[in-house]
Amino acid sequence: SQPFHQLSKITQNARPVWPEYEAAGAIELLSNGRILIAGSARGSRFTSGANYGIVIRLNADGSRDSTFGDENGVAWYADGPEWVTDMVVQSNCRIVVAGSDGSPFVGDDFELIAFTADGQPDLTFGLDGQVRTDVNNGTRNLPTQMQLLANDELLVVGTADWSSSGTAVVRYLSDGALDTSFATDGVQHFVSDVM
Repeated sequence: SQPFHQLSKITQNARPVWPEYEAAGAIELLSNGRILIAGSARGSRFTSGANYGIVIRLNADGSRDSTFGDENGVAWYADGPEWVTDMVVQSNCRIVVAGSDGSPFVGDDFELIAFTADGQPDLTFGLDGQVRTDVNNGTRNLPTQMQLLANDELLVVGTADWSSSGTAVVRYLSDGALDTSFATDGVQHFVSDVM
């Protein structure tokens, strides 16, 4: 997937749903020409003042795919990440979104949520469709990139505590469980002057 840090014209059809705030975080082109866009939104349809991670799907011609997600064509998770940074699609068409449960500067955990191909929460992933990983026993953790590995495993890298400029690398199995064969129980955290 590719970073998609600001809204483009391709997402303008989503704006009437959340008039207060939107920020796209990742884009993925599917083999059938459809386009997935993941990001964060805040507005009247959600709890006042809260951000929610969302995914929308566009048809190949750029029109909204109303068959995806809820009645508005939006996939979202009620207790999902507030700030979305990346997204991948596994070989079984499961959509995995990475983010943090806070703003980029005060987030607590690396958080992954998963959706089925039709935009419903995938309850077979993690715990009821969600995985949270505390990478530094603290706050200000933000995943920034996610890579899809062989066998649909996931490798996530990001910042562990902005104040110390630490880096964290976390490896997950395809179902969201930590890969305990990697580093220490699936998590490598370090502070280095080379990055």
